Parts: sequence; structure tokens; C-alpha cells
Amino acid sequence: ATARNHQGAVTTLMYSCDPLFSVGTSGGLLFTGSADRTIKVWDIWGDQQQEETCVQTLVGHGATVTAMVDSGYGSIITCACDCTFRIWQPLAGREMLLHAFFSCTQTVSLAPSGSESWANSMALMGSGINQQWSLYVGDAVGHISVFQHRNGTSEGSAAAPPPDMKDLVLHQAWTHLHSLGVTALELVIEHNFLISLSFDCTCAVIDASTGTPFLKVENPRHVRYTGVVWDSHQDQLILCDHAGYFQAWNTFTEHVIASRQVVTPMDVHSPAVVRGGAHARAAALLPAVTNLTWLYPGTLICLRPQQGSMQQWKVARELTSFEYVGHTDEVVAIALIPAPQISEKTASMSEETMNPALGSPRKNDEVMLFSASLDNTMRCWDEYDVTERFRMKEEESEISCMIPLSHLNLLVTGNDDGSIRWWNPDLGSLTSATHHDNTVCCLAHAPTSREEYLLSGSYDGSIGESQ
Repeated sequence: ATARNHQGAVTTLMYSCDPLFSVGTSGGLLFTGSADRTIKVWDIWGDQQQEETCVQTLVGHGATVTAMVDSGYGSIITCACDCTFRIWQPLAGREMLLHAFFSCTQTVSLAPSGSESWANSMALMGSGINQQWSLYVGDAVGHISVFQHRNGTSEGSAAAPPPDMKDLVLHQAWTHLHSLGVTALELVIEHNFLISLSFDCTCAVIDASTGTPFLKVENPRHVRYTGVVWDSHQDQLILCDHAGYFQAWNTFTEHVIASRQVVTPMDVHSPAVVRGGAHARAAALLPAVTNLTWLYPGTLICLRPQQGSMQQWKVARELTSFEYVGHTDEVVAIALIPAPQISEKTASMSEETMNPALGSPRKNDEVMLFSASLDNTMRCWDEYDVTERFRMKEEESEISCMIPLSHLNLLVTGNDDGSIRWWNPDLGSLTSATHHDNTVCCLAHAPTSREEYLLSGSYDGSIGESQ
């Protein structure tokens, strides 16, 4: 069977680099499971001129394929909504062919575990030869079943054959972990953790040997967690949820380290979604973010189903922040002005001739940090002492915006009365002009090869221009 496309939605993907699956190819094989009840095997490294890269279609499941895992030594395991999981292995005697030909070697029912539902997720602990394999299966009613080999692994040399996957039998069934279906399982081998997510809006961190939960995280927003990844460098648990939040947990102290909304979800009742019709409403019901995975240490990849895109996030740690306290109302702008070349006359000014409320001479290598606020002040801050150095007061109208003209050593503010003011923080000078009939809401500096322009926008619908 070499049909190119699935006949239903693709529900799960898995990429395997197992050398037993391919001969003479530059990479591994891609396995895709679908709502059409099949698994397709793709050679994505083959000749791109060929119309078909599907090398085999695996048929056997009676319902939607929900998850797949790679054993790491010559077999794959798939589960589906038919309440079974299947083990697929390459047929013997075809080792010299370009690709392996898979056949089902065992079908295992979830009924012996006490579950009358299908499997949603799987995780496999142990791979390769001479290792005890444990297959964890999370189902749609919240149970987790553990399958192991009937006779364990044989003790032999490194050249001994791998354990036969056909010996997998039910070992344990944990029915006390979740009240609704398990959506994802993640193993942390170095700590013997099993992490599970569920439709009951919880995340459980479990002892992978006994099934004892030692951390149960309930989402305070009452939406389900949609992705999980373990940070092995920091020993932290990172979660994402339906509402677009990321959470980082210390599982040993059982405290949340950070929580932040990184994606704003679509509002199903917003005018844009309503105008978009059924397709837009269906997209708005999808999770804002899902499926976390590491691209490389410190960088995460996640999916954004509502936008049909992927995002890359940098995980930054040990960042520090400072709070500049002084303004009594909303801060509307922040600006930096580098040090000007002050003349000897200006530098020799005494405190008596300078207005300390409007500024004072500064060093040639000094940078000034300014903020403007609705309390009608512009304040200069000392970045080392985190204190206010001086302020300039607007006496006539409320400040609505501010930008720096660094090369001219000026600050420009837009005001509620439609005026624009130029401030020199060193000399204390002020120039004012009126350009608009309503509040100036934005300013921009537009240099050209011949002239420099200051552009202003206002709530009166006009754009002002001045040289």
C-alpha cells in the first residue's frame, strides 16, 4: 500500500532513527497515525522527485490511532480508540531491503486492566537489549496501566537478542490518579518519575515504580494542561495550558517558580471570530498553546493551534529587575538620551544659575533615563542608585506621549491639548507649538537625506509634520 495521503485527520506523529528500519538512507522513518485507523510509514529522505514517499501502510486498528512510541530496538507500539494497543516489528529475512516491512506481532486489550475505554497516550521506559521494558498506557477514563514482560529479561551478554515484545502482559493498573481521561504521559528516567496530564485540569507527578503520586498540580484557571516537558538541567517541570499560560514547577519543593501568559487566546465571542463564521469559531475553541518540546537546551518549541503555527521560546533564568518609585499616576513613555557634548560655558554653570528642578550639567559619558507620566512630570533616574535625580513639570496640559531626539539632546512630548513641546533637560529650555485640535497620541522622528521631520498623530484624525 503506497497511498500518499491519509483519508482522515492525522492525530499523532513519531520519527524513528532505528537502524533496523532502514538501510542506506540518510535518516530515519516518519510514522503517522490517523483517524482513518491506519499508520503510514514515510521515507522523508528519499528522492524528492518521486510522487510517493509512503513506503507502507499498517492496517489493523479498528478506530482512530491516538499515540505511538518507539521501542528503540526494532519495534513500534501504537494505540487506538479500539481499546487496544498493537506491537509492530519488521518481518525477518528482509534485512537487506531498503526499508523494513512491518507486521503486527501482538495485540493487547486494555480490558484486563479494568478499563473499558481506549488509550490516549503512552510512554515507554527502557530500550535496547537486556533491559526491563515498562509500557505506561493512559486511557480515556483516567487510568494508567503498566505492561511488562511476562518472564522479565534474560541475563546475557551484550550480544544477546532484545526482549521479545510479544511477551508484554499487564503488570499494574493505577485507577486513583485522575477523574477524567489522561491526555499525555512524560517519563523522567533519571528520577524515575512519570508525569501525567488529564482532562480534569490536573498534572500528576508519580513514582514510576509504585504509582504513588507525590505532586498533584491543579490548574488555578480551571483549564486543562496541554503540554509538558522536563528541564533536566534545572530539574524543573514546565507546563502549558489551554489558556496560553506557561508554568515552571520545582517538584522537590512543590512550589511554582514562574507563571506567565505567553499567548493570548482567541475570544469566541469577539467580532472578528463572529465575522469569520464556523471555521473561525472552531479555531477559537482550540487550545492557545500545546505540545511542548525542547529544540535544544534553553529553547522550547510549542504549537499554536488557533493560528496554525509554531513558536520558539527562549527560557531565560536568573534575571534581575529594579523598580523606580516616584510617579503617582500611569507611566506613558520611557526614553534614553545619551550624553551630549556640553560646552565649557555650560559645564561651568553654578547651581545658582541652573534651575535644579529642570536639570543640571552632566558628564560627557553619562546616559539619562527619563519617564513621562500622567502626573504631568518627566523624571530623570539614576540607574545605579535607582533613585530620582531631577524632574521637569508640565504646567499647562496633561502629557500623553514622549520620544527622545537623542542627537539634539531633546525630549519631545505630545499633550492632551494638542500641543507639542520640546524640552532640553540640560539647559532647562522649553519650546511649545500647537498642531492639533485634540490629544496628541503618538510621535515619530523621520530623518531624510536632506531634512529631519517630526511627525505627530492625534485623536482629531490628522497627522502633523514639522521640521
